[in-house]
Amino acid sequence: MALTQLLAGTAMGVVLAGCAVLTPLPDKISTETRLATIPIAGAPISAPVKIYWNAQQVPFIDAQSDADLAVTLGIVHAHLRLGQMELARHLVRGRISEMGGPLARDLDKSLRVLNFGRGAEATLEIMPADTRAWVDGFVSGVNHYIANVEELPHEYRVLGLARESWTAEDVIAVGRLGSTDVNWLIWFGMLSLRERSDWPELWARITEIGSESVPSIGVGAQDQESVFHELLLGFAKAGSNSVAVSGARTGTGSAMIASDPHLGVFLPNLWVLAGFKSPSYHAVGMMIPGVPFIALGRNEQIAWGGTNMRALSTDLVDVSDLPEADITTRTEKIGVRWWFDTEMTVRESSYGPVITDAPLVPSAGEGVDVALRWMGHLPSDEITSMLQVSQAEDFAGFRDALDGFHVPGQNMVFADTAGHIGQVMAVRLPARPTTPPPDLIQKPGAQYSWDNLVSAAGLPFAFDPPAGYVASANNKPADAPVAVGWHFSNDDRISRLRDLLSGPNKVTIEDLQRLQQDVYMPSAVALRDLL
Repeated sequence: MALTQLLAGTAMGVVLAGCAVLTPLPDKISTETRLATIPIAGAPISAPVKIYWNAQQVPFIDAQSDADLAVTLGIVHAHLRLGQMELARHLVRGRISEMGGPLARDLDKSLRVLNFGRGAEATLEIMPADTRAWVDGFVSGVNHYIANVEELPHEYRVLGLARESWTAEDVIAVGRLGSTDVNWLIWFGMLSLRERSDWPELWARITEIGSESVPSIGVGAQDQESVFHELLLGFAKAGSNSVAVSGARTGTGSAMIASDPHLGVFLPNLWVLAGFKSPSYHAVGMMIPGVPFIALGRNEQIAWGGTNMRALSTDLVDVSDLPEADITTRTEKIGVRWWFDTEMTVRESSYGPVITDAPLVPSAGEGVDVALRWMGHLPSDEITSMLQVSQAEDFAGFRDALDGFHVPGQNMVFADTAGHIGQVMAVRLPARPTTPPPDLIQKPGAQYSWDNLVSAAGLPFAFDPPAGYVASANNKPADAPVAVGWHFSNDDRISRLRDLLSGPNKVTIEDLQRLQQDVYMPSAVALRDLL
């Protein structure tokens, strides 16, 4: 799921900051001194809250009310990752020039066109009252920390950042940045190929094999286009694995689950590890900094993981011939560090922003305007969905909760204390035909209707399959009544997982540990033997 390479892309801000990176590092302090900096006095809670820190400094929050838990969770996120959260917010809002200066303007312009926060207000409007209170409480905790902590993180000094309060819209937008559609990178890279005489055959071949990997970002010095691609890559840069084995197939007689979101090595890393307990919640797991739900984790009855489905959450639409009245414009002001501020015009159609106006998106041909129609621009409430997952007690509750999860599409894996396992396609998709379209870019009049959308309740699922395990590795999911995707990972990882899980012996914890470190690649062996 949804900031890995985008956090690597924050290096762009540091590099562009020039001499600012020479800001001296802060002095080292002890853990006790660091924890003492948390601004406890005046926290907007109604009763005492306990925060336990284990030997690895993973927090567990014990609150007497859900409201106090949400506030304290915001304080903990800010204490552990405020610098990282602020960088993510500047990225999602297209405010990198405020940190890095004029060389980042094209990057900001492209991010403003993408407009990750486009559906934030509408999402908050459809959010149930208890979820909205949860988000507002989390934001209140973050803002209490920002307003009252004596010393802000080192990133603030390096990049010239000021104390700035968060909003609920910021939380939604940062979550959307982690929901970036991996298809964009493939499609943007192919736009210029449409002028080739063999384009129809090339497109047909690409969609037929369905296993084109994301193009390489490159090495060495990064230009803005490569950094833009890194930011868009979000969760999808590297693959992920997730497996669950039923109690009938394990050495202990209990179900086991192992998830490996291998998303690269960064400092700080993508995940905040945390646990919490209140009247409505009792769970532990991995959270995205600045997003108040557990993405992978467990409660007292179930555990869950998943991998990116690489789902078809986007259409590219040719809006070149739309009447001028169907295109709206807005002016965006971009603040630029060490330089003059600048303005830009963003065009939007009823199908979405005109993405070919973005400086870092390749042209689709002279006079061709392409709009990005993305499920992530529509209102969808993944926070409520994942909060309900963390409360689920069985597979039925797990699957019901995920019917509200729309982007990024996930193959979600399940195990429970009764020994059951399962898998759910957590996504919302237009009811496309299962055969690929004749071209990468669709004509407005030829489009199927986005009014007919299919979610987890209408898609295939697995519960206690005869094989005794479920596995997901960004591979093509089960056949569905609608098109799910054209570009999946190849079968290397899923084939290897199946080989390791389907032997005659019972599966042990040690087996799953070895599985997560396994590097055998069947296609490489086949190529070696062929050569």
